[in-house]
Amino acid sequence: MIKLLKQLWRRLTYYSRRDQFDRELQEEMQFHLEMKAEQNVAAGMSPQAALSAAQRQFGNSLLLREASREVWIFRPFEALVQDLRFGWRLLARSPVLTLVAVLSLAIGIGVISTVFTFVNAVMFRPLPLPDSGRLVRIQDDNLPTYADYLAFRGGASAFTGLAAYDFDGFNLIADETSGRVGVVKVSGNYFDVLGVKPLLGRSFSADEGSNPAARPVAVISYGLWQRRFGADPGVIGKDVILQKEPFTIIGVAPQDFTGVSLGIQHDLWIPLLMDARLHPEGNFIKDPDSHQARVIGRLKPYVSLAQAEAEIKVIAAAQDLIPKVRRFSDDPEAQQPYTPSRLIPATIVEMGPHDRQQAWLGVIAMMIVAGLVLLVACANVANLLLGRAAARRREIAVRLALGAGRWRIVRQLLTESLLLSLIGGAAGLLLAQWAAGLLLSLISRFAPAETPAVFLDLSLDGKILSFTLLLSFITAIAFGLVPALQVSKPNLTAALKDETLPLFGNRRRLSFRNALVVTQVAVSLLLLIPAGLLIRNMQVAQHSDYGFPTDHRYVINFDLEGAGYDDSKQRSFQTQLLERVRQQPEIGSASFSQIIPLSGALNVIGLEIEGESPTARNEDAASERHGSMWVLDQPRSLFTDTVDTRYFETLGIPLLDGRDFSDHDNASSPDVIIVNETLALRLSSGGSALGKRLIERDPVKQRARLLEVVGVVKDIKYQWPAEKPRYFAYRPISQNPIRNVHLMVQSNSGPEAIFARVRAVTRALDSNVPLNEAGPLQGIIDQRVGSSKVLIWLSGAMGLLATLLASIGIYGVMAYIVSGRTKEIGIRMALGARGRDVLRMVLAEALSLVLAGILVGWLLSFAATRVMASLLYGVSPTDALTFAGVAALLTAVALLACCIPAWRATKVDPMVALRYE
Repeated sequence: MIKLLKQLWRRLTYYSRRDQFDRELQEEMQFHLEMKAEQNVAAGMSPQAALSAAQRQFGNSLLLREASREVWIFRPFEALVQDLRFGWRLLARSPVLTLVAVLSLAIGIGVISTVFTFVNAVMFRPLPLPDSGRLVRIQDDNLPTYADYLAFRGGASAFTGLAAYDFDGFNLIADETSGRVGVVKVSGNYFDVLGVKPLLGRSFSADEGSNPAARPVAVISYGLWQRRFGADPGVIGKDVILQKEPFTIIGVAPQDFTGVSLGIQHDLWIPLLMDARLHPEGNFIKDPDSHQARVIGRLKPYVSLAQAEAEIKVIAAAQDLIPKVRRFSDDPEAQQPYTPSRLIPATIVEMGPHDRQQAWLGVIAMMIVAGLVLLVACANVANLLLGRAAARRREIAVRLALGAGRWRIVRQLLTESLLLSLIGGAAGLLLAQWAAGLLLSLISRFAPAETPAVFLDLSLDGKILSFTLLLSFITAIAFGLVPALQVSKPNLTAALKDETLPLFGNRRRLSFRNALVVTQVAVSLLLLIPAGLLIRNMQVAQHSDYGFPTDHRYVINFDLEGAGYDDSKQRSFQTQLLERVRQQPEIGSASFSQIIPLSGALNVIGLEIEGESPTARNEDAASERHGSMWVLDQPRSLFTDTVDTRYFETLGIPLLDGRDFSDHDNASSPDVIIVNETLALRLSSGGSALGKRLIERDPVKQRARLLEVVGVVKDIKYQWPAEKPRYFAYRPISQNPIRNVHLMVQSNSGPEAIFARVRAVTRALDSNVPLNEAGPLQGIIDQRVGSSKVLIWLSGAMGLLATLLASIGIYGVMAYIVSGRTKEIGIRMALGARGRDVLRMVLAEALSLVLAGILVGWLLSFAATRVMASLLYGVSPTDALTFAGVAALLTAVALLACCIPAWRATKVDPMVALRYE
């Protein structure tokens, strides 16, 4: 063992003192040579003869020096260094080829690294908090209740602390100004568990976090401190109003603390028990079946995730963690046993197991698309290497003839490929950082205005570097192995004679190169067609008939809950406000609505018809799944909206049968609904839908409501401009009180005049009620359609990158073909062929490869685009116009790439070509 360690130390020290070792070796060899010469002189030889004899006896000094050095070095490492040096010289000797190959690999590797950068930021990177690797979430597909949190906190010994939190939003009044803010309700130890120290003031005390009767206090975010308080250092001790409750500011969070959840606005933190004051009529602190407690904890040192999870499951098993919605549901699938809570590492995105599975499916899909771009890049570089190998045939043949083994040649060629891939990977890493920032800005640009700013840490870390390095090694083998194996087996006789082989002298190699081009074209088509379908889908959506006019329609948002209104007060306020707004001369009609059409919001309940047997419901659902014209997103799903009187008049939706809601539809009268014509057709069975009743079940409160149909309105577009018909029903606000409503206004005046009138009316009733600026309904719809532009940008960019790489590959192949057929072209021109004949011949050969690739790409696209059916509403997954248009575009680009080689072919001098060999 000691001997091995000494050898290892000697080998390591050699590289740090290489010159010294070589000098000492040279001196020692010279000493032995001189000693031998002196012995020969003593034996009677002349000095010159003695030296010559000593050199003959000593042997080849260079060989001896190399043999001695073998004892000191790592031979594989030395061979690798030699290969890298030789490869670097070859790459430097061909700068154009090297630049094209590096750019191709940078694009391919950069695309995948960009995807991984986002995956790493969202799913792998821990929270930007102290010792965040010990932070975990207790989370499943259902969140725990507050009672569960208390049981976990009291019984779990694997944590230094467990904190609970929940998100909410309220109207904040401070210094006589109001506005909507994102509020996080937290347990008293929230900041301590996270290891966050306030920039100013302090965090919550034990009494403030556990005593509902304690003084209401709040910690504000750095951003809110800047926006609303002008970074006033004297903000500590000031009062702000939430739900008409005064909260005293006791601290300001640090600037770099933006919360623990992506996409959630964090402006204000308040004690969790204050929820009872903000929601006195119903809050999740008191409700044993309200699964809203998000729990985050910090593991103790030396406690593993598995150990802590086992302890949590024991506590969960002792709790009644089966939600009522499962216990009282008629759906057999909802009766499955509830899985006890699990522990997951605390990342920036909160996802349960089901959501995580869905996210991974999306990640795999993105990686496949990015991998296709890399495949095109690898095919491109493989083609370039095969082209360069033709110029190295004689070199490789000489090396083989002198005794080099085939594996030695393959290793050298793979080392050159690895060097190319590493350079391309480094460039791709830089490209990925730039592309990730650009993509994040696009997401923020096309996100809805009310969406909080997206903060993602996209900086380089060890995971991204390791992933890119591994990807570079795999890529080097992918594009370098087959060319290396083919090139290392040349025709030695022809190569040593330096004979130029005819182009068709090696059909297998030519077929492989052509197959690479066909693959590039096919993959490019496969990536471009989905982008074309999405663009066509957006065009259809923008020109679709919504079923109602959008001009002169405006939306104003209210927040009565944020102003502290309970159910009875909010309805009284809504009634008074609506009456006064309708009296304004600039306003033609007005009504309240819970959901804005085509805004993307959804409200879904189970569809159950009175008197319909379960067998009939199942048969109907089966017919929906097997191609009925009334296909829904989910069988037996009813989409609903809660509206006020004159809503259909305001929005311009025709009433086809029955009546509109009236003031007589109140809490003391029978529950009523108005259905769309699609649902009416289902209810009528050849007659009238009026008088039919639907059943709305409330599994939590264990009761059912009968909803009588009193009207039928025309179908409109509810969620997407080009969607399929769906069941939809409207319920009156008077029977279904809601606080967060939208005022829909029809007026020929501009939004500024409308907002001024509504604001004046609102302030006359209650100046504390917040409202947002009036926005055109068409603008909201345009924003909804525009949210799909990010996906279009991404898919289009992937397709265009693949097309660029394919065009470079086609150019390389055609240049090689022209070079290989120089003599043939010269003979043709000497026999009378004209330039346009040669041009037609070269372009025809290129076109045959492109058409073969398009045919293969079409076949692949016909199968692949079927998975996009759920994303397409107005376009078929096999839309002929898209398939033909993309093929025409790709053909034009490919032929353009062939123009330079084809033009060069027409300039061949017959006399020069005939003397070519």
